[in-house]
Amino acid sequence: MPRIIVEADDSTREVVFWERVGEEDFDADHFRSCLCDRIAWAVADAEEVQRRPVQLVAPTEESDERFVRESEPDPDLVYA
Repeated sequence: MPRIIVEADDSTREVVFWERVGEEDFDADHFRSCLCDRIAWAVADAEEVQRRPVQLVAPTEESDERFVRESEPDPDLVYA
């Protein structure tokens, strides 16, 4: 079945949206409208991902991850 994928266009190529679709799905106006909304949100999410700093790390034996995205600071956490 075909699928729609939106991924960040950076070195991590993080997938922010993945949805299978069929030809019959597009028969319904409601589906087409909702799909456009979901794609718009995914594009906004992908742009946000691209703005986050990326730290390159060497792969370890336990993991083959090449990239680690720095986490966002917790706004509720008080730093002393």
